Amino acid sequence: MEKSLEQPVDIGDAVFQADSGKDSMGAGVLAVIWGMIAKHRVRMWVAIVLGCIASVMHVAPAVCAGMVVHALGQGDRSAAMAWALGMVISAIVMIVSFALSTRTSHLIAADVQAEQRQAIADKLKTVPLGFFTRVSAVDLRKMLIDDIEKLEDGVAHLIPEITAAYFGPVVMLLGMLWLDWRLALAALAPTVVGFVVMSVMVKRSVDITNRFFKAQADIASTLAEVVRAIPVVKTYNNSDAALSRANQAIRVFRDIVQEWITRSAVPSNWFFLMASSNLVLMSPLSLYLWSDGQISLAVLVFFHLAAMSLALLVSSLFGV
Repeated sequence: MEKSLEQPVDIGDAVFQADSGKDSMGAGVLAVIWGMIAKHRVRMWVAIVLGCIASVMHVAPAVCAGMVVHALGQGDRSAAMAWALGMVISAIVMIVSFALSTRTSHLIAADVQAEQRQAIADKLKTVPLGFFTRVSAVDLRKMLIDDIEKLEDGVAHLIPEITAAYFGPVVMLLGMLWLDWRLALAALAPTVVGFVVMSVMVKRSVDITNRFFKAQADIASTLAEVVRAIPVVKTYNNSDAALSRANQAIRVFRDIVQEWITRSAVPSNWFFLMASSNLVLMSPLSLYLWSDGQISLAVLVFFHLAAMSLALLVSSLFGV
């Protein structure tokens, strides 16, 4: 805000412009959000722990299914029923834990949004009147309402859900490595290749992401100007001139979207293809090891279910 007192500002630039350095799309964003929730970190840790429990319970059915097969192979029907009941219980725990985690994180997000709006409002009380001649009411409304609203994604989803989404696959991979490192590596290999492809795409998308948000802000600003100019347009019948800047802003936005699709469509498809292809190498290898007597049928079943669960957990990192 201090900078805005000295020179005209573009609220779109101020809110959306990200540093193209190494932290612009990663740790820097998390650090800013973590600072905003300083008053609510205990509740955020509760949300994170509950999310991690839900993520681990996502793995539990694969373990229980493997133990059911093992118990049936031993002729122990009571143990098989107990493990089958464990699958149901783990599913219930997963649903309840995820619901509580989501509820807690969204309550935190609502509190953070209220605090940020109050902080901006308190600051606006102290700025010189000249500030309001340089920044329009539309831009101020956008900052107080629309831009602050975007914090919900970061506070309610980014920290708790991303943490849980990483925790689950790590626990699963440790269990897979403990059972059979060969099958674990075979299941993990396609995912690693997919992440390499995705990391290259993300590094190349920083600039276009900044341009996308800037163009989005420009459209909102120019359309607001068009609305304010409607009386003048009607008086002088000058609609073409009034809409020219808005049309230009929309064309720029369209070109950026087309460029983004061209850049990212193929790499994204390759990532999701590889991330969901955990069975490609693991399945034939596990069948060979089982037929050769090197692993049991229970381990075979566990790895097939675990590999599919791993694909779902990895895809959840990107909201798929």
